[in-house]
Amino acid sequence: MSATLNTMFSDDTRGAAAAALDPRRTWFLGGVLLLVSHVVTAGLEPGGFLLGISNTLGTVLFAAALVVFALGFSAAGSVTARRPLGTGALVALAVWSLVDLVLDLAGAIPGDIALDVLVTFGYIDTAVQFALAVVAAVQIARAGVVPKPWNWAPAVVVAALTVSWLLQFILQGVMQNGEPAVYLLLSIDSVVRIGGTIFLGVLAIVLATHANRAPIGAPATREPSAR
Repeated sequence: MSATLNTMFSDDTRGAAAAALDPRRTWFLGGVLLLVSHVVTAGLEPGGFLLGISNTLGTVLFAAALVVFALGFSAAGSVTARRPLGTGALVALAVWSLVDLVLDLAGAIPGDIALDVLVTFGYIDTAVQFALAVVAAVQIARAGVVPKPWNWAPAVVVAALTVSWLLQFILQGVMQNGEPAVYLLLSIDSVVRIGGTIFLGVLAIVLATHANRAPIGAPATREPSAR
């Protein structure tokens, strides 16, 4: 009887320890993938064959990071708690970024069909990415997996990108091409996108190293032993 109880408690302890480690593994891997996706994209010399490789690999790594954050190694590590709406939005955003990549590569293929596809896709690309990002960010905030106030970090990044895009869109409509303000906003948009990716990647890694730890000033608690 005693041996049976010890085995049951041991199994429960192992399960609790695994659940405690899962957010750390998930968020650390996702954060690293986000950072590496930026480094790969920006680290190689621009131009020619290397640029095509870096953009492709960077997009694939970015999509992989979104899937890792969405699914986790288990529900405990998923930033959306694997709720269907938020998880589906993150995975769909990852898939959409790969579709975007394929069509970008198709742009190098001459022909009216490829051009028509790219033009049509350009009209809906931004709208779809925005809608999926908003849904994912709100669901991450509502899931309660990421500790407060950092659960709102994705929403803040999406909001910053939205403001940048709206200003760019408005100014392009009222100014002629070549206006300095338009180029300035394009530069700001690029900085916001790059900075947002780096910020979320670093934040995920930092949260991974502090997951399940006691708050500052609170008495430390020991994690369950796996033995």
